[in-house]
Amino acid sequence: MKQYHFILGILLLLLFTTSCKDKTIRYFFYDTRELRGEQQYINDSIYIFKEYYKNGNLWSEGRLVIVADSVALPIGHWVEYFADGWLEWEGEYIRGTAVAPADSLMDNIDSETSTLRTQLHVENPPARKGVPNNFRVVVPQVNSAYYIVIDSNYVDIPRNPDIQSAFPYTITPEESGEFLIQVMFRDKNGYFIVGERTRYFYIEVE
Repeated sequence: MKQYHFILGILLLLLFTTSCKDKTIRYFFYDTRELRGEQQYINDSIYIFKEYYKNGNLWSEGRLVIVADSVALPIGHWVEYFADGWLEWEGEYIRGTAVAPADSLMDNIDSETSTLRTQLHVENPPARKGVPNNFRVVVPQVNSAYYIVIDSNYVDIPRNPDIQSAFPYTITPEESGEFLIQVMFRDKNGYFIVGERTRYFYIEVE
């Protein structure tokens, strides 16, 4: 689950739980006043929650449920998007945890017949050596909690902290040619195993 964009919504959800149950609550980015999110009361414990990027595109949408100790958790069907409107993930949450894809999908991760639609997009192709190049991994059936993005040396490529970016990963190649990106998926026991359930992509570098 992307904790960074649920936090503000959950705090505001709790703030308005007792006072605004009969209407939709909207809140804005503090500096520029674009709509950041809104929540609509369903009943005493469930809200529809939407959050937006600064450019106005929808970031995520789903339901939050209030559980013990006033904690709000995502439940049921959710959709999440990149800042340019491209679908990042669509799936289910059960009490705050994204549901893992079916084992049959995970078993076929390396197969040409896999039903996973894994893609890699470079922001400004072709990539160039010696400078930062942004890219994204798109697996709309799998929440990002279930895969990691690594380079050829099995070094983790961290997600960009700029949450407004539509291309959240960055590499700086030192040479021209092909730069290997590996997308490694968890197995059914929750582990990342080197050499298993991995998709390989090659970014062309000039």
